[in-house]
Amino acid sequence: MNRLTWMVSALLLCAGTLLSQPSIGVWPMQLDYGRVQIGTSADRWVSIFNGGDQNLIVDASVSGEGFALIGPEHSEIMPRDSVYAVTCRFSP
Repeated sequence: MNRLTWMVSALLLCAGTLLSQPSIGVWPMQLDYGRVQIGTSADRWVSIFNGGDQNLIVDASVSGEGFALIGPEHSEIMPRDSVYAVTCRFSP
């Protein structure tokens, strides 16, 4: 079983009062790729949520041989329940 634990670093840009800030949520926290044959690939998706009231700046990255992000690695997520989907590919 191959598992990837997401390491999401978020630079939180806050403006206004201390009560005004982004709020990050990531689901799922681990990805299970099951059995993936050599020479093929499998994609899994992670959703990053911003439930706060300020923009959330996200820089996503993966590590480990055979893992790659598909699509933009940097995004600004708007406030109030906005979602950003990240695709991670495993290619053994």
